[in-house]
Amino acid sequence: MPWSSEWIAPELFFKHGGVCVYHTYKHDEFSYGPSGVWFTLHDDGSYDSLTSFDIRSLDKEVFPDEPLLEGHPPYLTKSNFPDESAAAYEEARDGWVKWHENEDGLKNRILREAIDRGLLRSPSAEAA
Repeated sequence: MPWSSEWIAPELFFKHGGVCVYHTYKHDEFSYGPSGVWFTLHDDGSYDSLTSFDIRSLDKEVFPDEPLLEGHPPYLTKSNFPDESAAAYEEARDGWVKWHENEDGLKNRILREAIDRGLLRSPSAEAA
């Protein structure tokens, strides 16, 4: 069966101070959806070690004493709920729902602070 591929520009995730942060995609496949943790400063689909990053590492660099993304509720594993308390599990599950509702806000705060500190710069500014 024939098929065709076409290049699609990555979606903009965040913009601040003239710096644009774009989503990356697993195996560069748009249909997999955007990565939740890897981002790039390139809008042309290219990325390198200087302009592509894992936001969890950036978080630890920007907020070394209390990384924002590590403040999540306990993971929903059996080992975290050994007494099999349904109430405790439901409370943690509700915590994760609230966590995910605010996750992009935390990422935006990390990116804003990193840009303001000069840790992230537009690739075009780097080349100039």
